[in-house]
Amino acid sequence: MGPLIPNHFGMKKSMFGSAFVYALFAFANLVVVLNPTNQTLHWIVMLPAAFLEGVAASVLWIAQATYLTQLSVLYAEFKHEPVVSSMGLFNGVFYSIFRMSAISGNLISSLVLGYFVWPAESLFVMYTVIGLSGAALMLMLPSTTKVSVTNDTELAKLVQTPSVAQGNEPSRRGFTFQGLWTMATDNRMVVLAPVFVLNGLQQGFATGEFTSNFIRESVGGASIGYVMALYGGCNVVSSYGFGKLADKYGPLGGQLVGFGAMLVAFSLCYWIPVEKCDQQWPLVVVIAVLLSLGDASSTTLTSVVLGQEFPSDAVSVFSIFKVYQSGSAAASYFFFPYMT
Repeated sequence: MGPLIPNHFGMKKSMFGSAFVYALFAFANLVVVLNPTNQTLHWIVMLPAAFLEGVAASVLWIAQATYLTQLSVLYAEFKHEPVVSSMGLFNGVFYSIFRMSAISGNLISSLVLGYFVWPAESLFVMYTVIGLSGAALMLMLPSTTKVSVTNDTELAKLVQTPSVAQGNEPSRRGFTFQGLWTMATDNRMVVLAPVFVLNGLQQGFATGEFTSNFIRESVGGASIGYVMALYGGCNVVSSYGFGKLADKYGPLGGQLVGFGAMLVAFSLCYWIPVEKCDQQWPLVVVIAVLLSLGDASSTTLTSVVLGQEFPSDAVSVFSIFKVYQSGSAAASYFFFPYMT
């Protein structure tokens, strides 16, 4: 369903609807917390909420990636530069701001539940309000499909519709599964498939195995929020840096740095054991930073490469990317526990 909804409703409406579902998911958790003993209600509320959240997540990520690609093309045209010259800047800025949520979210949960010792209900009320506010902000985004470019003196006017070199314009072509399959079997997508899979495995490892078997095991569950806030902070800086460097030097160098960081992080996790409450803070912090560098590199630069290679069919390519990424992340949650 990921590519169908953005193609039908457009990127702006798709992002708003998906963000609204995120807020509903937080509200569903609030309902569960307010009724701790009603197990039947838990199933009735959380199963549909989880299903809708999964659909909304796929739509949101495909729509935002496509929207960013369109905006970067418009910005490049406004600057009278090649259409792919600003992919790194836009993806770097987006992922840098997005990763700030790892800092704010983990700090909010740690402060609310740990420092202030407020009830869990207050946490989900805050998340619901934040989610609704974010969804409302989506409505303020400029459209990319309404007005033709007639005056390039203001970027705000340019951000109304693409007007780029023929063959490179981001278009809203009708979606077909045959077209999606053709894109999936494109030689470039086949070559990039291992990168997509590695990105999902890395994210699954960082949010699953690393938090459970390293942070919680070594420095305690109460420190998970603080370590992951550090993870997010490093991601904020490195996402922007990788994006800027990609525009200037190309994405290859940043990808090699990211792959190297992940290799070192996985090696440390494999070769250096941790014991219950052994307080190996230096090891945990180093691994968190390395995993963050790998995540920032693979996520940001993969989006840059896809935007540069397929600016005219961003919906399809990012749909395929999310299939690989989400599938490998889900597989990591299932298989990694049997490998530890």
